[in-house]
Amino acid sequence: MPKLKALFIGQSPWGQLVLTLLLVLMGALLFQLLALATAPWFYNITYAQIGQVVQNGNGIPSSILKYVQGLSSIGTFVVPGFLAAGLLSDGPLGHLGLTRIKSTPILTFGLLLPMAWGATAISNLLFGAYETLPWPEAMQGIRDWFESNEGLAQEQVNGFLQMDDFWDFASTFFLMAILPAFGEELLFRGVLQPIFTKATRSAHIGIGVTAALFALMHLQISAVLPILFLGIVLGYLRYWSGKLWLSIILHLINNGGILVALYFFGVPYQNEAEGLQNNITVLLVGVAVFALSIWAVYRFINHKKTPTIYDD
Repeated sequence: MPKLKALFIGQSPWGQLVLTLLLVLMGALLFQLLALATAPWFYNITYAQIGQVVQNGNGIPSSILKYVQGLSSIGTFVVPGFLAAGLLSDGPLGHLGLTRIKSTPILTFGLLLPMAWGATAISNLLFGAYETLPWPEAMQGIRDWFESNEGLAQEQVNGFLQMDDFWDFASTFFLMAILPAFGEELLFRGVLQPIFTKATRSAHIGIGVTAALFALMHLQISAVLPILFLGIVLGYLRYWSGKLWLSIILHLINNGGILVALYFFGVPYQNEAEGLQNNITVLLVGVAVFALSIWAVYRFINHKKTPTIYDD
């Protein structure tokens, strides 16, 4: 019986991509079913009620929805990420970039805070830019589909953001900040970006393709430009450092900062982007801070030893 470790290390990048996507689909389905099957063990809900929720698509309490969403995220991102790395390489942690970062970690991580703040200013510019994008008549149906799904997703997010006590905040922070930061980076920058880099023989194209998939995965058409921008930044942090930690931390700061601002300081989530868009001084300072921060990070991390094409 052949060993499963590194079983597909000799496959072409496109074969590795197909394998990874199959793992994602299977993981998402199995963990979604697991979440629905086990929810009555922990919450006051029956299997009949769960069936009605699945059929109607609404009516599930926020606490149960968090449980289902959390397990689904683990099955969609975390488990496939580790499995794919184990099947595609001899050293999964090294392949994913989860080994210890060697160069100036304190200074490098410290620069991620101002970088995240500056990136927020740029993201808000891009939010406004979406409204001016021309859409061909032939693509109007695609836009309507995305906007319809975005409305449903936003309703779910709004339910998560109803944080009445610290436990609500902690569970929401885990679900919307910690889990996406680790899981999404594990799959996208840890597994898919090296695959696309090898397939195209260009780190820059690999970063761009991965960022585009990352943006489309969120099903937020009005936020596709900011998410694409964030994905590109995360991709270059992964590429320059050869590690995943910088991408994970920046992702965590980006998502978690919104929740901290909402819960502890009462900053309205819906009005945050609009307020920053209208403050030209904040926007200009933010762009300058981001540019200086990312330049400094690039200078301090060990980018000279990063290969053009990822090694296993």
